Amino acid sequence: MRRTTHTGTGALGILSACLATAVPAALDAQTRMASADAVIQPVSARSLSIPRGVEAVITVNHLLLVGGSYREVHERLRVVGPRAAGGELANGVTDYDLVPRLTPVSDGTRCRPRGVRVDVTVQILLPEWVDHEQAPFRERRRWTAFLDRLTRHENAHRDVTLRAAEALDGALRSLEASSCGRLIRRIDGTIRAAQDELDRAHAALDAADRMLSPR
Repeated sequence: MRRTTHTGTGALGILSACLATAVPAALDAQTRMASADAVIQPVSARSLSIPRGVEAVITVNHLLLVGGSYREVHERLRVVGPRAAGGELANGVTDYDLVPRLTPVSDGTRCRPRGVRVDVTVQILLPEWVDHEQAPFRERRRWTAFLDRLTRHENAHRDVTLRAAEALDGALRSLEASSCGRLIRRIDGTIRAAQDELDRAHAALDAADRMLSPR
């Protein structure tokens, strides 16, 4: 599952200057309470394929769960785990923030964006059964299979977001207009279209692989 924190079109009011410093994507209040004991483990951007023109900060938060069996951990996850945007139970969640940065510059006849860059912050929240090694082999195998599938699912949300950032970077670089006012309007439309496309991509992932409860 995912939640989105997007500043795309909201940042357009200050495009005449360099855009403000990115605000990292954050888990909402309910998830912060649920994950108060989480261990935050940063993932090096160098270990991922980060597109050109994209600056990415990616972290993985682990929600620590204790239980003597798969069922006990499942029940605990239902109590303290994150909720999706609509309020339904989610075993994992991916928050993202895309912040385009650029400065419109006119040469007297045409206005073009300069210093184009898209900053991306991704936070993934996954459950961790901290004492699973003490459980029977069959229980551990169930948990490992579930967590592997969930991790692949959340990583897919991450990758979709990075690809969207790369596409947005390219689209912004290609823009120009007869005035900087017109350019800003074109930038606004480009960011809105990119956000809509990204929303559809995330929704398609969730529809294809719904991870609302452990199997």
